[in-house]
Amino acid sequence: MGVSKNDATPFWGNGHYYTFTKEGARWDAAKDRSTAVLNGQTGYLATVTSQAENDFIYDRSFNGTPVPNDGFLGGTDVDWDTAGTVYTYEGQWMWQTGPERGDVFRSSGSNTMYANWHSGEPNNSHNQDFLQLYSSSGYWDDVDPDNRGGYITEWGNGGPEY
Repeated sequence: MGVSKNDATPFWGNGHYYTFTKEGARWDAAKDRSTAVLNGQTGYLATVTSQAENDFIYDRSFNGTPVPNDGFLGGTDVDWDTAGTVYTYEGQWMWQTGPERGDVFRSSGSNTMYANWHSGEPNNSHNQDFLQLYSSSGYWDDVDPDNRGGYITEWGNGGPEY
């Protein structure tokens, strides 16, 4: 399958487009599938930098309606170098996709920029290293990379588009 780019919805707060793809996929597959091109821009697993953006994704990224399933976002506390070597930085959550790639949003138990963790998260239960958005609340959770009910793709440059 792949990204539902025909359903991409623009967010007025930054001019970026978002779509929730209702497809079971591991985090790494979702990351690869999110690279679909829309309006000349390559997509990426969504990176969330404000409450307004998070609310928009939660409420409107499934063809203008709320997300139907939990879905992957572009955050992790694992990093890959250009040779594909995997490094784990337990507790150092960073955006692994898009223009925010490499930006750390949580380190040493404290948020360093916007984050929307569910109470008690991230808890690293069974070494969970990947970020998902809960469909029931819009809060975030750390999970294994295994299949989720979908993923959120974003298209846009760093910062506001207009």
